[in-house]
Amino acid sequence: MTASRAEVKGKTAKKLSALENGALVFSLSILITSGGLCVASATRHSEGKFSSSSLVFCTNVLKTFANLSVFAYVKSAELFSFDKELSPSGAFNWRYAIPGVLYTLSDNIAFTVLGKINPAIFSIIWNTKTAMVAVFMRLFLIRKPFSYLKWLGIALLLLGPAIIEFGGKDGEGDEPEGDEPEGEAKEAAPIHWHFICLCGAAVSASSNVYTEYLLKTYSTDNILWQNTQLYFVSLIGSWIAMASQEGLFHVFNLLDPEYLFNTFNGFAFAAMIFQSSQAFVVPYILKYIDNIADLYAHAGSVLLTTIVSWMFFNLQLTWYFTLGLTLSLMSLVLYYAERLFPDSLNAGEDAEDPKSPYQHRSPPDSPS
Repeated sequence: MTASRAEVKGKTAKKLSALENGALVFSLSILITSGGLCVASATRHSEGKFSSSSLVFCTNVLKTFANLSVFAYVKSAELFSFDKELSPSGAFNWRYAIPGVLYTLSDNIAFTVLGKINPAIFSIIWNTKTAMVAVFMRLFLIRKPFSYLKWLGIALLLLGPAIIEFGGKDGEGDEPEGDEPEGEAKEAAPIHWHFICLCGAAVSASSNVYTEYLLKTYSTDNILWQNTQLYFVSLIGSWIAMASQEGLFHVFNLLDPEYLFNTFNGFAFAAMIFQSSQAFVVPYILKYIDNIADLYAHAGSVLLTTIVSWMFFNLQLTWYFTLGLTLSLMSLVLYYAERLFPDSLNAGEDAEDPKSPYQHRSPPDSPS
């Protein structure tokens, strides 16, 4: 018998410990940093052999089959209980089509815009996703208002990485002179590319928030099954996007291993692996923590990328980095201050509440 929506919402996802939360966020920061560096290197050394849509499509193929394989392996050990943790209706949940299409759109926008504007400017504009996620969560998911400390923490989270990116761009003094015209050309890109980048950030923010809503609304579903549904739809969307840009002939060429290995370089394959690994970590964070933790992981990736660039690419660290790092750490403390210091901030009830924030969407029961 099909479970009702109320029954599904009544069961909340398990609550992770602070150590598990930190491990997930730190792992995601490392994966984002590694994936971003590989994507940049793959694009730089591709010599025009592949397009962004091809890379997105192949990454989604790997994500889908990796999740499906792990899910099948886990469920095969349970034999006769295969349907125990599937969706309440026992069928594919097409609500995952919405974030799946949005993710595909935002990925293609990001890869396209990166080739049109300066990467530092792209990062600063894309980081406005932080504020958008917070606003979307407040408007559509959490009826309980954010405290002033949380809003201040989100504001500093928006400002800190932007300052680091600006400082990193300002400190790139060891680049060859031959690269300057290219950088200037990207900075002088038409303003509409900056607007498209802003729209891409909005699409990415909305897809993240709606994904969190689905993962927590159907919290009793197996997360691997939820992942498979989400990335299967993304796979279809990315296939359509690639076919429209490259043509059907190119799509069938990707089925040829020799053509595949001659088209993508080592950095591209590494980028696929790191991006696919994120597919296991991000849904865990969205389901068992929230979108804000995901944002802190992205902020951490900015710090890690800057440190790696300083160690291996002669990036000169300036006071911008110190200031941005300080603001990011202050943001972390301010946003979670109510949990860190519940007694002094009178937030004990909120800190101990194990329920999903989506419980606040329904009006409270009338007193008996």
